[in-house]
Amino acid sequence: MVIGLLGLTGIDVVYACAGLGALCAAVLPTALAKRPLSLPMVFLAAGFLVFLLPLDALPALDPVRHRSLVEHLTEVCVVVALMGAGLTINRPPGRRAWSTT
Repeated sequence: MVIGLLGLTGIDVVYACAGLGALCAAVLPTALAKRPLSLPMVFLAAGFLVFLLPLDALPALDPVRHRSLVEHLTEVCVVVALMGAGLTINRPPGRRAWSTT
């Protein structure tokens, strides 16, 4: 396995994936501006492809055995998604601008 030959551990791979994800989150919005793709679609496809790969270094998340870890990860994902949705709202603050909601 290539990861074993490089001397990487599971946590190294997780940090590398997180760093690559942060870089993609910074670069992809401008790269996808004129395409019919969105950033969440790209990340969903990338996550699907990463966990299809036969990598031994990635941690296996069993939602039954590691319930609290999976629960915290999903909470973080929901908070980040809500924050991203809130940042894209183009309404000025004020009672009149938000009266339709």
